Amino acid sequence: MNAERAVRDHERLIGAIASRFTPRGGLTRDDLIQEGRIGVWNACSAFRPEVGLTFSAFAGVCIERQMVTALTAATRQKHKYLNQSFSLDLPAPGMESDDPMSDSVPTRDLGPLDSVLAWEEIARLGRGMRTLTANQREAVMVRMDRRPYALHGGTKHISNALTRADIKLREAV
Repeated sequence: MNAERAVRDHERLIGAIASRFTPRGGLTRDDLIQEGRIGVWNACSAFRPEVGLTFSAFAGVCIERQMVTALTAATRQKHKYLNQSFSLDLPAPGMESDDPMSDSVPTRDLGPLDSVLAWEEIARLGRGMRTLTANQREAVMVRMDRRPYALHGGTKHISNALTRADIKLREAV
C-alpha cells in the first residue's frame, strides 16, 4: 500500500483521534496529528490483509497507539525541562511587546555591577563543578562543547550523569 496516499486518505480519522487527546499532556493538536501520520505510515508496513481486519480499523489502532506513546513520552519527568523551556525567538509570555526575547539579551559590554554579579555567578558555578564526580563533570563539559559523548555506559548512563549534575549545579548556583 502506498503510505503517502494512505496518510492523505486517513487525515479525517487522524484528526478525529487527535481531538480525543488534545487537551492532555504537553503536546499540541498539530503534534498529535503528526504522530497520527506516523501511525498510518507504520500501519502501511505492518498491515496483513489475511488477518481479516480492514486497513482503516488497523490504521485507527496504530494511530491511537502512536499518539498514546507520544503523550507518554512527552509527560515523562525526564523531559520536564524540555517541556517547560521556551524559545528566545518568541515574545516573552505576559509581556506587552511582540519583540522576541532575544532582543532583550544584552549584546554590549556589561556595566560594573553586572560584571561583578556575573563573576560571582561564575565563581558559584565553579564551586558547584567541584562537587561533581569525574563522570558528571565530563558529561557537563561534553554537553557544553556539543561534542559527541564518549563516556562509557551508554546513553542512559550519560543521561543520569547529566541529571545528577544538573541537580547539584542548581543547588550551588
